[in-house]
Amino acid sequence: MNFPVARTHLIRPRTPSTLRKRLCNMVTSSDGKNVPISPERLLGSIHEETGGWPKVTAGSLVCEDNGIRYLKNSDALFAWLHKRFDAAWLSGSGSISKREFFEYAVQNSETFDDITEFPHFPRLAHMLYQPMPELRSSGGRLDDFLVFGSTAKSVVQFPPDFCGLKAYRIVA
Repeated sequence: MNFPVARTHLIRPRTPSTLRKRLCNMVTSSDGKNVPISPERLLGSIHEETGGWPKVTAGSLVCEDNGIRYLKNSDALFAWLHKRFDAAWLSGSGSISKREFFEYAVQNSETFDDITEFPHFPRLAHMLYQPMPELRSSGGRLDDFLVFGSTAKSVVQFPPDFCGLKAYRIVA
């Protein structure tokens, strides 16, 4: 007798919680009492593990999550933190609440005037530049285009680096 074979879907777990750093707003002392951790120390640990994120632009908290994303409230901040940490936030005597920590992060993270995805030359101070994606190309067709444009017998003559096309980060 033939039995139908059950189809299974393999789901790859994200980083197992045993491999992620633990983030908790309290520690247990030797006498078994919960002792709150200062918000300064918590935010410092987060910045250290995430490369300085979250940051503040124009008064709003932002994070890097496949591009720049605004964190509008404490729920959004902690959803982002749960992706990176094995986070446990306890409420209790003397501990900072999620809302208070969100406001603390807004007031004490690195601050920028604005965000841009386009580079400036020279770079502007207090401007948060979005990370540019790596473009993979041999560059051959671009070189052909630039050579054609600079040698064509036309009214328009292109400079060797036409409109800064080669200024973008192209990886061979």
